[in-house]
Amino acid sequence: MSIWDTWAADPKYSRVVGDPRFTPATALFKNKIHDTLFKYGFGTPGDAYGVGNIEANPYSVANMLLKGRTEGEHGAINEANAAGLEESGAAVGAINANNENYKHNVADALLAQGQEISGSLGDYNSQIGDIFGSLEADPIAPPPAPSEPARTPGQVAPLGQPIGVGTNTPIPQGPYIRTGPEAGSLTKPPTAKKLGSSGRAL
Repeated sequence: MSIWDTWAADPKYSRVVGDPRFTPATALFKNKIHDTLFKYGFGTPGDAYGVGNIEANPYSVANMLLKGRTEGEHGAINEANAAGLEESGAAVGAINANNENYKHNVADALLAQGQEISGSLGDYNSQIGDIFGSLEADPIAPPPAPSEPARTPGQVAPLGQPIGVGTNTPIPQGPYIRTGPEAGSLTKPPTAKKLGSSGRAL
């Protein structure tokens, strides 16, 4: 599991991952880890840091130390053969000393690789901590509760939209429709009577 998997499981870091500072800081960290693993060439898995597999480097510290051990062993054997002492304790002692020297150099190189990785991880954690701290200091305000938009006095709501109680907005009045018994006599206006020349109704 990588450090990013750990953070993804922690809801506190959800905003950190979305912060614009997170991406460049993460890319720089991954490059540093890649370069360290490529330089030393030991078996630390890059996946633990989200880097992926590290390509083989024939000039890595690990390969150079192995090459040195092989050359030292061949040199000790050749010297013993030249002196006719290939079966002597001196030849075996030289080979053993060469192997012990190799182990000591590998241990030193592994320690140096671990220190570089630890330093890069510490720098990255510090950057992420700074991002997290700034986000904590500026929390996201909760979204406002949905409410009716404010209206100016006298403003009429659009047709079909209810008007909230207590808004001080006058409710628009529609035309009065008569429905009582008087409605029949008023539905038709009286027709004007024609007047004759004397002014009397015809």
